[in-house]
Amino acid sequence: MPLSSLQAIDLTAIVRRLEEPAQGVLVRIINLLWPFFRITVSLAMITALWAHNANHALALTVFFTLLIFSAIPLVLMVIVWFRDGVSLEARLKRLQGLSPLSIDGVNYDLTDIQRVFKRVAARFGSAQHHQPPNTIERFAIAALFGAPLPLFILMIGLNPEPLANSSWLAHVLFALDIGFYYLLVGANGSRGKHAWARTVLNKWSRAVGYLTCLAATAVVVVVLFNVFPPTDKIDKDHPTASIPALAAFLFMLSPKLMGDSPNGSATDRMSADRRAPVLFLRSFEDEGMAAPSTMSWSDDGTSARFYIMVLLRHRLEQIGPVVAIADPANPEPVMFDAARSEIPDEKWRVVAADWMKSAAMIVMMGGRTQGAQWELRHIVFNGHLDKLLLLFPPHRDWRNVSAADRWNNILACFAGSPFYDELSKMDAQLIRAIAFTQSGQPVVFLSQTAVSTDYELAGMLGILTLLRQSGTGLRSTQAEAVRTA
Repeated sequence: MPLSSLQAIDLTAIVRRLEEPAQGVLVRIINLLWPFFRITVSLAMITALWAHNANHALALTVFFTLLIFSAIPLVLMVIVWFRDGVSLEARLKRLQGLSPLSIDGVNYDLTDIQRVFKRVAARFGSAQHHQPPNTIERFAIAALFGAPLPLFILMIGLNPEPLANSSWLAHVLFALDIGFYYLLVGANGSRGKHAWARTVLNKWSRAVGYLTCLAATAVVVVVLFNVFPPTDKIDKDHPTASIPALAAFLFMLSPKLMGDSPNGSATDRMSADRRAPVLFLRSFEDEGMAAPSTMSWSDDGTSARFYIMVLLRHRLEQIGPVVAIADPANPEPVMFDAARSEIPDEKWRVVAADWMKSAAMIVMMGGRTQGAQWELRHIVFNGHLDKLLLLFPPHRDWRNVSAADRWNNILACFAGSPFYDELSKMDAQLIRAIAFTQSGQPVVFLSQTAVSTDYELAGMLGILTLLRQSGTGLRSTQAEAVRTA
């Protein structure tokens, strides 16, 4: 396999320009006012308690005045968001005058990168046709989605005091339960003709289970309505009035009872979406790897952290359903990063190898465990490098694993490959992501920082690098999409 020299792309200057709004005047004002938020809330609570036995009107005035004052940081934060943009694409538009970024001979205009990405990923969005539901299946779907409404009406009709304030509260909470039910039973991420119906039918048993949980919640609420009659007052003198409302929260436990994951099942997603999947690989010890943000809203410098795969998923979903093997020891994985399915220990290598072969793209969080090393070696020596995006987690993660230790384990998987020597010369502290071109050239994205913007930008450019040289005819599509120097 011919191999050109490694290409290293330093994103430090670009990321620093993208992070400049975080150091703007309005944000500094927010940081100065942040301590007052906690102070004003504390004073408001103290004032309210004191005024219970004094001038109640004055207490309310002071209370709301303090709340309004404490909302100033939030208002200023919104101003920053609208002025400078929140998304990466919005911030990239401010890079006017910056020279195009060259990757593997193609120049990318970062101010127009969102349009470029959509054009390149468009070939993966072709509609897939699914078997249309028959009459019985249509009736079953209608029953599943129509049943909550008469259930809601029946619950209100059996309420002895449907117009009481506590009744309204219970009704609103049950309406939220119904909305949650539709989210659980409905089809997420389905594509193509009849895909939505197929997705719902594929999880028929779970849908019936959720409907049963919803009906059981309604029964409990109705019984409590009759045992503890609703009232217009919900206070310490009428504590039982809130019991039916609290019972409406029972349905929120249904995903636990059903053993369901908020991300959905990988096998269900691949059954509903016929496109080749995007496979997410990682060590289970690296589950939920996050990167810090330079946006600091507190006086002590604490910064928000963003899950790396959550930042990338909405782009990866344009290529195919994002799937992963579930960690059986972690029933509550990161939400909205990948659909998961549990695989028996004795079969996971076979399943992983099969998914690697069929995947449109493989996104891997470089790890140090034996399982992660086996996966990376399998990718390297089975011809899957041209669809691999290898992410390198922040060197200051929560387990204090050194960057050198992690990098040495990753390098060991490339031993014997033609680019091992070039990769071994890289500084592990600076690597954020690596993508491989079809010619075998590693494209390494570097940055002196390790914040969320680094990973989002490096991930997006890495995905573009892979898409540009995957599939027949894609190169010509890309040529139309990018602006060359």
